[in-house]
Amino acid sequence: MPYQAGQGKTAVALFVDGLELKYVQLALKGGGVQLLEFKTVSLVQKFEEKGAVAAGGEGGFGEIATDTFAAAAPAAEGGGQEGGTNASVLLSVIGDLPPSKYELSFALSEPAVTYHEFDTDFGLKGIKLKKQLVQELSTMRAAPPSIDGLDTISTASGGLLSITREDGLKLYDLLNEIKPFIGKRLPSLRIIDSADVALMNFVRTSYQLQDEEVTVIAYVGNEFTRLIFMQGNNYMHFAPVISEGYNSPNIENTLYSRILLEQDNIALTRIDRILLAGDGHKVKLRDALAPQFSSAAVEYFTSAEIDLSALEGTIGETLSEFAIPIATAWRTLQPGHAGFYDINLIPNSVIEEQKA
Repeated sequence: MPYQAGQGKTAVALFVDGLELKYVQLALKGGGVQLLEFKTVSLVQKFEEKGAVAAGGEGGFGEIATDTFAAAAPAAEGGGQEGGTNASVLLSVIGDLPPSKYELSFALSEPAVTYHEFDTDFGLKGIKLKKQLVQELSTMRAAPPSIDGLDTISTASGGLLSITREDGLKLYDLLNEIKPFIGKRLPSLRIIDSADVALMNFVRTSYQLQDEEVTVIAYVGNEFTRLIFMQGNNYMHFAPVISEGYNSPNIENTLYSRILLEQDNIALTRIDRILLAGDGHKVKLRDALAPQFSSAAVEYFTSAEIDLSALEGTIGETLSEFAIPIATAWRTLQPGHAGFYDINLIPNSVIEEQKA
């Protein structure tokens, strides 16, 4: 929807899953957060992200070098816009929003971000901690990570999880592509987020969790599925990404089996809650999983903290589909909110460009 004068501080967030670009627009209203618009559009071609290469050339993600703006490959069935470009798709989404009137953020998933868990915080904070982590991670990778692409969150066991942006600037490159068509000015880039951390942030701010309560977040997207385990409000465990999405055959059985496998791997005696995000509502995933986890509350993501009054009709389960960009935009509007893991993977070069 076009920007409405007087709508309050406004944030736009984006998230890419394969050929799908998810977009939300949120604004502050009366001290609360209001969802003004959400939609999914098809990209012309997939982003190819560079992943970390493990030291010795084994494990980790292989390096991929691909020009995002090269001529589009033939679109997969159901995706892409014939004759267009990714830049033109992005322009169709945000082109009617004045760049000076909102802040933009986006979230990244693997392999654009990678993670490593440490059983200690080294007794350090801030830049000293990041420098220590660069040293630690350098022994596991072919090249050290960039210090401005590194952040951390605490874990339920008292250690920390490092989050490294490996590449992840394809959307920023697209913004520069469309700059001449949006008044030769870019919106302020506020946050580069981790999609997985964004999902945990949504839970931390929307649900009242007991310290020992175990929650499983199941994000079932277009091309991948991620399981995140939390204890109370804290990160516990990431399961390896499943390279299947909501429209894969028997995705409900795959998800059921993987939850049980991970529960066994990390020696969990109970699961109290399973929260479903992404596109799972399109295949009635809750109906399939709830009977198999009778001792757990199985539900789609929701939030009483988000004002939906600006939208026509009932959004219902669709809210869960946009949990990642909603959480990212939400944090943009309310920096310093006690419930959020406050990470940011913006490179220094982008910060300097925005100051210029």
